Amino acid sequence: MDSKGDIGLEEDLAFALAHLVALEHHAEISYGMTKDKKWLEVENIAREIRQKWLKLIVRNPTAHTWCISKHLLGSFMGLSEIGNRYNTTKQYNESCQAYDDATRLMALMFVINEEDKGESS
Repeated sequence: MDSKGDIGLEEDLAFALAHLVALEHHAEISYGMTKDKKWLEVENIAREIRQKWLKLIVRNPTAHTWCISKHLLGSFMGLSEIGNRYNTTKQYNESCQAYDDATRLMALMFVINEEDKGESS
């Protein structure tokens, strides 16, 4: 976060990437339920865009770092969605736990990529 309490560019990018991972997953499920091939095209476009932008965070993309970063973003998004569902049913303890775990996963994604930046210099 910057001094005004706003999130930075990398954080905004990470949230957008998490949504793209969720979109890929949702398109896969939509295809599975409907067998409508338009969802495969949605998945391909979302994946292409995610790969392009993920390179800005995963600057030293070993296979492990790239894949784990993607899964951390997806897990962040999934736990955020779970937190939203608990929150709307006023199950605040569960909601807070999901949000806290989601935040930990997002922070971990930045940590593993920060370490990789140091290895490449």
